[in-house]
Amino acid sequence: EPVVPDLAAGSILLRSFTYEPGDWIDAEVEITNIGTGPVGPAVVDVYLSSDNQIDASDTYICTLTSSSLAVNGADETDLPSNCVVPMVNVGSYYLGALIDPSDIYAELDESNNSLVYSIPMQVLEPQTYDLTIISADAANYFLKSLDQNEFYVRLANLGNRDINSAVEVTFFFSDDDVIDMSDTEICATTFWLVEAGGEVAVSLPCEVPILPDGE
Repeated sequence: EPVVPDLAAGSILLRSFTYEPGDWIDAEVEITNIGTGPVGPAVVDVYLSSDNQIDASDTYICTLTSSSLAVNGADETDLPSNCVVPMVNVGSYYLGALIDPSDIYAELDESNNSLVYSIPMQVLEPQTYDLTIISADAANYFLKSLDQNEFYVRLANLGNRDINSAVEVTFFFSDDDVIDMSDTEICATTFWLVEAGGEVAVSLPCEVPILPDGE
């Protein structure tokens, strides 16, 4: 009997079934050697597929490497941190893998080198923030240096994810209609919550800095 390895699909364990693009895929791949001889480390390419048949035309995710395997040995490897969901359409996808895709090893059976998890994972629409300024205003427009004035801004979160952390709003004076960090800062405040699709109004009494006369 020839002494030849046979890398074979063991199993895939998918620990979570709901993901967004950019999420690490929490899964484990098992590879076995059911041949008559040992085998060295093997390359495993991981894919997402819209059906339960995995081949090289599917969406490539990442590559991992198994340990060397004795006869009847098995290797269980978690997907590394670079195995993340790519930018794909929202929907259902099967997670699968191809073992030794370049046929580095001569094996007893080359037809058992693919595996797929039987239950599809769900890829959801990315959850993002999108803060935009709707309007900005001031209580008075004729001011002198060191005057107190109330400034207002209304913001909207056009994204689909709530903002639940601190967001700073800074008011500036500018000699043109383009605001950037080189302009003169007046004052700043912080707010904490803008729901997805929601708005927030911010007002703040501020002292006018010492500036030359002008607009």
